[in-house]
Amino acid sequence: MTIEEILAWADAYRAATGRWPIEESGPVAGAPALGETWRRIDQAPRRGHRGLSAGQSLDQLLRQACR
Repeated sequence: MTIEEILAWADAYRAATGRWPIEESGPVAGAPALGETWRRIDQAPRRGHRGLSAGQSLDQLLRQACR
C-alpha cells in the first residue's frame, strides 16, 4: 500500500459521496484486497504497518495532500 493509492481511493470516495472518507466510512471501493476498510487504512500509517511510515492518521494524510 502506498500513500498515492490511499489518496486515489480517497479521491474516488469523495467523487462518489461528496465527502472525504473517515475511519468509519466502511469498505474501500477499488482496493485490491478484499475486505479493505477505511478503518484499516487509517490504522496502517498510524502504526507504521503495510510499508508506511508511522505517525499519521488518514485525516492527517488527506489534510497534508490538500495543501
